Amino acid sequence: MTLVVCVSAAGMKIPPFFVFPGKRFQPHYLNGAPSGSVGSVNPSWWINSDLFLEFLKHLKNVTRCSVDQPVLLLLDNHESNRSLPGLQFCKANGIHVVSFPPHYSHRLQPLDVSVFGPFKTAMHKQYENFMRMHPGRGITIPDIPQMINRALEVGGTEINIKSGFRATGIWPLDTNIFQDIDYLPSATTNRDFPADIPNDSSPLRHSTPRSSSDHVTTSLSETLQSIEPHPKAPPRISSKRRGRKPGGRSCTLTDDSVMAEITESEKSEQRNRTKLNNRGRNKKLTKSHNHQPVVSYRADQKERKIIKSDILRLIVVIQMINCFHYFFLLHFDCEI
Repeated sequence: MTLVVCVSAAGMKIPPFFVFPGKRFQPHYLNGAPSGSVGSVNPSWWINSDLFLEFLKHLKNVTRCSVDQPVLLLLDNHESNRSLPGLQFCKANGIHVVSFPPHYSHRLQPLDVSVFGPFKTAMHKQYENFMRMHPGRGITIPDIPQMINRALEVGGTEINIKSGFRATGIWPLDTNIFQDIDYLPSATTNRDFPADIPNDSSPLRHSTPRSSSDHVTTSLSETLQSIEPHPKAPPRISSKRRGRKPGGRSCTLTDDSVMAEITESEKSEQRNRTKLNNRGRNKKLTKSHNHQPVVSYRADQKERKIIKSDILRLIVVIQMINCFHYFFLLHFDCEI
């Protein structure tokens, strides 16, 4: 099951959006859920573009946002969040969507920083209490929303929500929330793109040791780097192989230029799907054409079997006639 939670910098949270497994939504799924909660179903249990649009409508109904009273929505670069119908709905209803950089949600998303940790701990306690109170019974779908309601009261408090926005530097705005030491791990794994790699580059970059004639004050880190430099990850390899889509970048998804890029990417994906479908259809046609001689050959075999059986019947009938004729002649000769 998927739970969509949305909080504000004022320490408030809107009723959550539930995605239950299945094909038909049942109203009793939301028994015990927080007041005002909305739910839907998906066989894969995950959120998709259509369900994200339903969540945006739920967000608009709760916040009553409009073009004159806009809101700022911060989220990650999940594929469902970059759907064109959802972004068009946001732009028409005053919802400005800004995405986080990839692989930074653990430091930039307030929910991941200060809300989901206590929430998961409270959910584990709810599971344990349920197993003690109902021995021998499994947890069903209608039992989960009331557990989530109790866990959100513990993890989604006003203090936790505000501390998440403060720790990420989103509100109050703090551009110096991250120091240089926070970016130190990326110095080892940072890789250049193929277009930025010079011709004489190598996967491992070693710095040249300083000579004694250079009268430059060096620090201990620079000295250690000259003796044994840190290993560097090899450069990125540009390939067109299929795989997971790139995580994107931090941008305003409701911007006209970004929406134009998303529109073009969706059109290209649609063209690729059409090509693949045409290829599959052509393969089926060629297979059917290749199987036609086999079908005709099988038909010929059936006809041959029928002809053989008819010939055998005819031979049997002729033999029986000859036998009757022989016996008749023999009987006639005896009487004479």
